[in-house]
Amino acid sequence: MPQQAFGVELSQHEILLSDEHTEFRWVPYEDAARMLRWDSNKTALWELHERLRPFLAPDLNPGLVSIESVRLV
Repeated sequence: MPQQAFGVELSQHEILLSDEHTEFRWVPYEDAARMLRWDSNKTALWELHERLRPFLAPDLNPGLVSIESVRLV
């Protein structure tokens, strides 16, 4: 099954979940990497983190990512 991964800046937006998802939370990159199960998701997260690294100030948080919980039916 083809997968698509996207990174978007959402600091000024309210997060609304569809019925397909049960929750989300913002976590530091390192925590998100440990929480992910599938290699394809881990790779997508790593690629996004590497692309954003030059834009992050060294004294700031290394970036927060949202982890969604998918409701299995």
